[in-house]
Amino acid sequence: MSAGIGQSRETRPAGQSVISDRIARYGILGSGILCLSLLAWGHLGLGALIVPPAPTVALQTATAGAYQVTLRLDSGQLTAGRHNTISFAVRDRAGRPVPASAVHVQPVMTTMAMDVPAADVTAAAGGRYLAHPLFSMAGPWRLDVSVAAPGQPMANVSFNVGVRWS
Repeated sequence: MSAGIGQSRETRPAGQSVISDRIARYGILGSGILCLSLLAWGHLGLGALIVPPAPTVALQTATAGAYQVTLRLDSGQLTAGRHNTISFAVRDRAGRPVPASAVHVQPVMTTMAMDVPAADVTAAAGGRYLAHPLFSMAGPWRLDVSVAAPGQPMANVSFNVGVRWS
C-alpha cells in the first residue's frame, strides 16, 4: 500500500487523535463563551450588577462663568431604566437666584458612546430647575448642564454621577 500523490499517511496512536480533537473542541467552545461573556459584560452593562458604580454625591456644586450651579438628587440614587428627578439651583456669584434662565441637561455615558436624549427641564421657583433624565444603562455618567440668562453668555458645567441598576 502506497500513498497516492497529494496524500500522506500519518501514523499516530489512536488515543492521541481523540484527545487532541477534544482539546481543540473545548478550547474553541471556551473561547466562544469567554467572548460572549465579555460582550455581555461591556455592552449590556452587566458588570455594573457585580461591581456597581460609586454612589452619587447627593449635593454637588460647580461654578461656570457668572453662575454657581448646584445639583441635588431629589429621587435619591440614580437608577437606570426609570425617570430620575434631579434639581439644579442656578445662582449668581453673590448667591442670588438667577431667574428666567435657559437650562439644558445632556446625559453622557463616560465609558461608551450612547445616543441619549437631553433631559426635560422645567423651571421651578427661586432659580431652581427640575430635570428628569432617563439613563439607558448603569455605569459612570456625566451630566452636561448649559445655563444661559438673558443678556449673559452661555456657561457650561458638568457633574459626574454613578447610575445603578434598580
